[in-house]
Amino acid sequence: LLRTCVAVLLLPELLGAPAQPDAARVEWLKKNAVAVRSIDPEDDDYSDLMPLKNLIGRARIVGLGEQSHGDGATFYAKIRLIRFLHEKMGFNVIGWESGFYDCEQMERALRTNVPLQEAIETGLFRAFAGSGHVRPLFEYVRSTYRTRRPLRNTGFDMQISSRKTYGTFTRRLFEFLDRFDPGSVSAEDRKTIAELVLALSLVEKYQPGPEQRERFRAAAGRAIDGLAHSPRRGAFAREEAFWDRALRNLLVREEQIKGLFEEGKFKLTVAEGNLRDRAMAENLVWLARKYYPKEKIILWAASYHLVRNQGAIDTRSPAFDYTKAETMGDRAWQDLRDEMYVIAFTAYQGTAGTPATQPPRQGWTRELETPLDDSLEALWHASGANYAYLDFRKLPKDHWMRKPFLSRPLGYIAMLAAWPNHFDGMFYIDTIFPSTSDGAVPEGVKRPKR
Repeated sequence: LLRTCVAVLLLPELLGAPAQPDAARVEWLKKNAVAVRSIDPEDDDYSDLMPLKNLIGRARIVGLGEQSHGDGATFYAKIRLIRFLHEKMGFNVIGWESGFYDCEQMERALRTNVPLQEAIETGLFRAFAGSGHVRPLFEYVRSTYRTRRPLRNTGFDMQISSRKTYGTFTRRLFEFLDRFDPGSVSAEDRKTIAELVLALSLVEKYQPGPEQRERFRAAAGRAIDGLAHSPRRGAFAREEAFWDRALRNLLVREEQIKGLFEEGKFKLTVAEGNLRDRAMAENLVWLARKYYPKEKIILWAASYHLVRNQGAIDTRSPAFDYTKAETMGDRAWQDLRDEMYVIAFTAYQGTAGTPATQPPRQGWTRELETPLDDSLEALWHASGANYAYLDFRKLPKDHWMRKPFLSRPLGYIAMLAAWPNHFDGMFYIDTIFPSTSDGAVPEGVKRPKR
C-alpha cells in the first residue's frame, strides 16, 4: 500500500507532467503586483498606472527594456508608459537605442512637414523604424509639438543607425564649422573625415590598413582638438558639445567595425559589444549631465543594454556568458545611481518577430517556449493576469525575490538571478505578438473608445 501511495504521488513527475506553480507565490503576486488594464497606446485613462508614480518616485531617467527588438506587444506597452510618463510625471525626452547623430536629425525632420515615416527612418534602426507598432508613438510625439510640453527625441548609440544620415553627417558638420570657426579644422582634415564616414557606411567592406586607419583617426582627433582650442570656443556651446561627442562616437565606431569583420565574415565578440556599451554609457551620462541636465529622460533600449550587475546572472547556458560583458546600464549606474529606474519586460507565451526590412535583411519569427513551472512567468500566468507590473525596490529584505529565481527578461531565455539586483521593476505581458510593418494587433488588445 505504501509503495502504491508513493507511486501515485510521483506519477506526474514520472510521466513528465508539470508540477503546479507555488500557490503561495501566486497568491502573493495577485495581491502585490500592480494590475495593468491595457497596453493600448490610445488608452489614456491612466488610473491603472498611477501607482507607478510613487514607485518610480524622483528618478529622472526611466529605462524601458525589451526582450528583443521584435516584440510588438512590448512596443505597445512602452508607448502607453511613455505617454503616462510624459503626461503625468513630466518626462519630456526619449533617448533611443539608435544613433546619437541620427536621432537629432530625426528630431529636426519630425518638426517639419516631412512625411512621418520618412522622418522616423532618418533616425532609428530598421527594427524600430520598420515597425508599425512603433509608429503610434511618433504620431503622439508630433502632436506634442503644438503644446507647451513637447516630447523630443535623442539617441545614445555611437553607431550611425540610418543609411539616410551617412550622407548628411559631414555636410552638417562642415556647415557648423563654417559658422563656428572655419579655420578650426583644415581642408585636408575635412576631406579625410568625409572619406572616413563614407568608408564606415560600407561596413562589411571597411578593411583599411594601419596607415589609413591612423590617417582617419588623426584627422578626427585634430577636429576634436580644433573645437576645444578654437578662439571662438563657447560661441555655440551646445552645438560645439554635440559635435565633439559625435566625432568621438565616430572614432569608437571605427574601432568597433575594424574588429567586426575578418575576411568579410561578421564576428561580434564580447570586446566589440563592450566597446559599444561603454560608448552608449558615456553618451547617456553626457546627455543627462550636459545636454539635458534639467530634463526627465525615458530610455528605449534592449533590456540587455539596461541591465546592471550582469556578471551575477546565471545564464544557464555556455552560449551566453555575461561575466566579461560591460553593459550601458551597469556603467551608467555608477554615475547616475538612484536617478535611474529601469523596467524589464517579460511574457509567458506568444510569438516574437520582426518584419522583413530591406534586402538582404530578412524578418524572423520565434514562438516562445512554455516557461518552467518555478519561473516568474509561470507564477504570473497562474495568477490570471493579462498585464501586470511589479516593483522590485520596495521588496522586504528577506523576500524570496531577493534570492535567485528563474525569469526570462533577456532574450526570452530562462536565467537564474536575484532580479532586483539587476532591474528596478518588471512589466508582465501574458501573450506577446510580433512586430509587423502594418502594426496589426490581435483582437482584444485595442480598448473601446470612450
